[in-house]
Amino acid sequence: MVLMNNRAFMDETGNMTVKSNSLEQWEFINTTVDAHPMHLHFAQFQVVDRQSFDATGYSIAAGYVKADGETSTGAGAGIFPPPPVDKFLIRGSKQAPAANELGWKDTIVCPPGQVTRIRVPFGPNAVPGKPMAIGAAHTGRYVSHCHILEHEENDMMMRYFIK
Repeated sequence: MVLMNNRAFMDETGNMTVKSNSLEQWEFINTTVDAHPMHLHFAQFQVVDRQSFDATGYSIAAGYVKADGETSTGAGAGIFPPPPVDKFLIRGSKQAPAANELGWKDTIVCPPGQVTRIRVPFGPNAVPGKPMAIGAAHTGRYVSHCHILEHEENDMMMRYFIK
């Protein structure tokens, strides 16, 4: 079962809180062999970059798999929150977004074995003096999920709250 932040959708510990009119950088760390089209409700974002990482080493450190290669038992069996990916990054592998990824997005493909970084403005005043795709600040409950229906239905989604 592939989850976001190693938590099932209904597990309240997996919820994230963001501040209205803030600018956040998120990382989608893809430890799987599938490309995942990741989608955020409400927010539009811009792709920062992608970078390869040691997916096996990271998966062991996060508790997704055991050192012998066996999968950890049960959804949410790994560490929460997952560890930073920094020490598993492969130097010299950073890639700028493709030309078709330079505009505002609400869905982005996250390739296997790569970290996809995005910058998300949660309101029109998140970046002073810059035109934003979202014209109003909002608060409330939203979700982020994989746009492959089978993945979304099997808990590859998380809730986030804008406060």
